[in-house]
Amino acid sequence: MIDLKSIVIDKERVIGLQIKLPFTLMIFVFNTKGFLCGPQINIDTFKHNRASICIMSKSSTYEECLNSEVKAMNQSAIDKGIEIGMKGKKALMMMYEN
Repeated sequence: MIDLKSIVIDKERVIGLQIKLPFTLMIFVFNTKGFLCGPQINIDTFKHNRASICIMSKSSTYEECLNSEVKAMNQSAIDKGIEIGMKGKKALMMMYEN
């Protein structure tokens, strides 16, 4: 099952995507520059992607994904100033910068 949700953060609209797979729930929160996702995703897969990608410490709901801490990221996210331990909401908004 797939669920899409429009979410507003600091006047910016982002999209939440939830994918229910057998024995697995995957959560993504996208903007036009990148996305947050749960720890089920391997950051090495996106190492050279131009989008800013952050792996969050928790992601059982959209809210948890946005309020948990960044635990890994690709080079594009690092270049935007995103840091390990930063909250998802802040990281997502920093993706718009630069």
